[in-house]
Amino acid sequence: MRLAILGVGAGGTFLLSRLAELSSPDWAGGEIFLFEDPECLGAGVAFNRDVAEAIINTGRSRLASLAPPFYPLDRYFSQSPFELSDFNSNPLPREAYGTFLIKALSYAIRILQEHGLRISLVPEKAKEVNFSPGKIKVLTEGKFQVEVDQAVISIGTWNKKNSVKTGGIPYIPFPYPLKRILQIFDNPSAIGVLGSGLTAIDIASVYEKRAATVHLFSPSGRLPWVQVESDEDTLDPLYLTEDNLDRLQYSGSLSASSVLDLLDAELARFGMSRASFDDESRITRNWQNPYSDSADLSCHRTISKTNHVLNAAFASLSVDERFTLRQGLGSGWPRYRVRVPLARWRQIKKMIEEDRI
Repeated sequence: MRLAILGVGAGGTFLLSRLAELSSPDWAGGEIFLFEDPECLGAGVAFNRDVAEAIINTGRSRLASLAPPFYPLDRYFSQSPFELSDFNSNPLPREAYGTFLIKALSYAIRILQEHGLRISLVPEKAKEVNFSPGKIKVLTEGKFQVEVDQAVISIGTWNKKNSVKTGGIPYIPFPYPLKRILQIFDNPSAIGVLGSGLTAIDIASVYEKRAATVHLFSPSGRLPWVQVESDEDTLDPLYLTEDNLDRLQYSGSLSASSVLDLLDAELARFGMSRASFDDESRITRNWQNPYSDSADLSCHRTISKTNHVLNAAFASLSVDERFTLRQGLGSGWPRYRVRVPLARWRQIKKMIEEDRI
């Protein structure tokens, strides 16, 4: 096996960690090429050194569920200078999470090497990928070329479909690190952001203590849901579990429909359904008062524990079934899953009340 991973930021690190989990001595003799700028290895640009406003827009339980089993999140923070405390009042800096990702990547590489795989770092960004029958060629900006059996594109800035005519006004297509924005727009009277999701919220927060007005241009017109951390015990999933997914696979009945049935049963425990994610009144109530919906709070914490199962389901389904599953989840699913922490909500709500967003 010869595998190329193009981009080893957060996504590439999670991928390599998963490969480390699955690896065995049977993989000996394989080679994995990691294409990444050494300064971004593991953390990417999104979780590298940045301004103080750059925090993690994800709850503690969700971060813990994403961590590889061979390097739990709590283990890292027990040995680091950063305090893993209440994310409501003390959100985690992106830089701190980036350091965790770098450590997790080093552990993953060590496990793969112990199982006989060769890990080769190509300290350049990939420029071109050519697919042909039986082989894939990857070409870097420095003209380095390698031929592999499989390639995974894990570059956060790979999508360049947007066409923006600025008329000479500075435009930043890739905002991370956020300090780059301040270097270009240090003290503007107004700034425009294409979108209203987590990145838009990050950008707006940079200007909370400055005089700028922030305009968010969004097709959906929605802000993200708000995440409230809690020390209360969270119910474990009962239906959308690895065991149930394995049963569906062994019985030959794994499909988009069967996965959605498991999800629906999980949501029903809290009196919720997939339609709840598109309920405008529910979204509005959540933004006005994040503590208002106890069912939502409990449901979201439990559903956050199903990350790995859903990812495994996608990986096991055919391309057509994956599309059906995405369609079945609906447009509100991503916004329900990904939330801003309470501290960030307080910042943005204050700016809204001051008519600055």
